[in-house]
Amino acid sequence: MRRATMGRARARDGAPARHLAPSLLLLFLAAAPAVVDAAPAKHCIALGARDALLAVHLQNDFFDARAMNGAYAPGASLAYPLDASYVHGENVRRGALAVRRAEEVVPVANAWMRAVDRANGSVVATLDWHPPDHCSFCKFGAKQSRRLDCVWGCEGTNGICVTGAGVPAAVFDSTGRCADAVSESDFQQSRYFQWPRHCVAGTFGSRFDPYLNVPERAVRVHAGVEQSEDSYSAFGGRRIRADGTRGASLLEILRKKNAKRVFVLGLATDYVVKETLRELLKEEEVFDDDGYNATTMSGKEDGTSTVAKTKRRAFSAVLIAAGSRGVFDAPGSFYGSDPESLSGTTKRDLIALGVSVVGASSVEDAMRELCEGTCDDDHDCVDGDGGGGGAGKLDEKICVDRGGPHKVCVPKPKVIAGVDARVFFSVALAGVLGIVVVAVTFRGEIVSYVSNRAKRKGPPTDFVVLVETDIEARSISHWSPYDRVRVVKPFLKDRTFSPGGRFSPPTPRFQSRTHTATPFNSQV
Repeated sequence: MRRATMGRARARDGAPARHLAPSLLLLFLAAAPAVVDAAPAKHCIALGARDALLAVHLQNDFFDARAMNGAYAPGASLAYPLDASYVHGENVRRGALAVRRAEEVVPVANAWMRAVDRANGSVVATLDWHPPDHCSFCKFGAKQSRRLDCVWGCEGTNGICVTGAGVPAAVFDSTGRCADAVSESDFQQSRYFQWPRHCVAGTFGSRFDPYLNVPERAVRVHAGVEQSEDSYSAFGGRRIRADGTRGASLLEILRKKNAKRVFVLGLATDYVVKETLRELLKEEEVFDDDGYNATTMSGKEDGTSTVAKTKRRAFSAVLIAAGSRGVFDAPGSFYGSDPESLSGTTKRDLIALGVSVVGASSVEDAMRELCEGTCDDDHDCVDGDGGGGGAGKLDEKICVDRGGPHKVCVPKPKVIAGVDARVFFSVALAGVLGIVVVAVTFRGEIVSYVSNRAKRKGPPTDFVVLVETDIEARSISHWSPYDRVRVVKPFLKDRTFSPGGRFSPPTPRFQSRTHTATPFNSQV
């Protein structure tokens, strides 16, 4: 608010202070310690029991054709035999809703599932699991031909449809569309998507990729199982028990596992992965003044709770970009995506919401990327080159707690003439801001004072004399108000001037006209 006010004052008054804001910004940056490179905090870089991995919809119907020998997933074992109906030539057949380059995700997912499982963390693998005539499947009209709003694979019934209110049933049969709140809202705005028939429960398309090595301890969550409802988030899924009944939801599973940091990868970035991360960040936990978690009912031995006071995010969310691909994606420099693609803008939006995104393909490099700048103590803040200024300069950086999940390394405050540099710059900044406030507040008075300095000296003792004569046919022009009036010869030689500024002419010796002009408060 202060910055906007100052901007209006400059525009109105024309004060030459265009570079004031950058100058103040530089002072502020100098006063605030910046985060610097450091050895990552051990409890950040190490995976543990409170970490969870969500592997989202890594199913055959979302993969393009890939080598049936598993060359795209080095070191992976074949999870189940490939029947002849599952292959086409030397490749695993293309899925009904294939995402380009999806096979690149498999080795990354295998490495992460193995690492989290070994660290005693929680691995959750989700599956799209639809009935044969699910509401999300695109239904063409009676002629089964290419028609309005079909944007991909438009021959027969294999197409992506964009339907909405007003589209006739002869084009797309919308009578069986999904009735969940999100689908209904999209339909009314004519942006409701329907997809090719995919991930039908029990079919090859609904199974995991054959070279995806899911740990035995992993929990499987099924989404989209209801005939009339769709789910674009893994949080709409539940476990399916051996008897076919539905069990715990994904949220209940994460809370039961006491998960805090959740890593997400899978298909597709711009749809289910995105919505899963958004839902993850919406979840909150409520704490009272004594630190009791009123959401999970933990933190006190007696299990009682006082009035809840504080809300916090239940989970920290991390997107593993190397393990995710989008429907509308293109390779690029922004965490593996073209920044202008839908996947690129999705990643940017997720970062703005508070999701951490890591781009490294290996688990170790990704964890270092995630935990860069964190520390456990001051010794973690010494770089490999000795803190950037020679070996052993431990005092150059210190480990501080800024209220986040981990401590961070910052430059150690410098001392200027025995005063902490932060204090010095803070005082200097306060002084500059004080001068600016006074100048803006009393600008009118300052301008008036400077403009009227001449008037404060009183009326001038000198004045202008204009004389005209008829005899000589010549005139004497006026002088500056601050020049001394001189005796004009020959015809003014007998005239006198009193100290008070009065003109006292003698008896004229010839006919003439004389005029005197007096500026300011002088008298004639």
